[in-house]
Amino acid sequence: FEPTIATLAYGMNDSRYRPFDVTNGRWYEDHYTAIVRRFQDCNVRVVVGSPGCAGKIAGWVQSRAGTLEQRILDGRLDERLSIKLFRQLLDGMAALHELGIELHELMPKQLMFRDEQTMVITHLGLLDQLHALNDITGEWSLPYATPVYTTPEVVQKQPTDIRSDVYLAGLIGYEMLTGQPMFSKGSDQDILYAHAAEPPRRLPDPRHLLNKLLQDMLDKTPGNRPQTAGEALHRFDLLYPELKP
Repeated sequence: FEPTIATLAYGMNDSRYRPFDVTNGRWYEDHYTAIVRRFQDCNVRVVVGSPGCAGKIAGWVQSRAGTLEQRILDGRLDERLSIKLFRQLLDGMAALHELGIELHELMPKQLMFRDEQTMVITHLGLLDQLHALNDITGEWSLPYATPVYTTPEVVQKQPTDIRSDVYLAGLIGYEMLTGQPMFSKGSDQDILYAHAAEPPRRLPDPRHLLNKLLQDMLDKTPGNRPQTAGEALHRFDLLYPELKP
């Protein structure tokens, strides 16, 4: 058995309630670091997963190059890099969709940098929770992590699917290019109303090549959006063919 890739997944108890491993007498941070280094010493690529029950990255899991949230807050994204990173986001999301993985939640702090110009998705979604909730209650509703990063479907308690991920990618793309969330002013209820009813804002430059694509991705009606991240990626590549690998 010679693995080439390993997923290190940790549960809610690891990240929230039991930071100290009483069995081995070590803090979990050190414990996991040791496991990762053991894999890496054998030339195995390690992917850090998020806990399925909590749906969050533990606070001590950090990237040496930071998160997208940190980059935006620090003003360390120029337009060219933002456009390049937006393509990476669409490409990664399309790959996950092909594997049957839907995100249903995506925020800048869940996007980590492998190096200065390579961004990866570290959150693998809440689809299981969504289906479990539907089985129990008969309703398609999921508590939003924050009203700033949600979708019209969640606000209106409608079913979500990969087109909801397309909307979330549109929110991230807009924020990378402008430095500001699409909707963030007022109370939580004001922001939720904006997602459900207010038209998406355009980029400051009315001639920007991504204006039309972002507007379509952020359409309130899922049927009017690009139907997959792959479709959005294809449209992006028509606008910026030089960025296609």
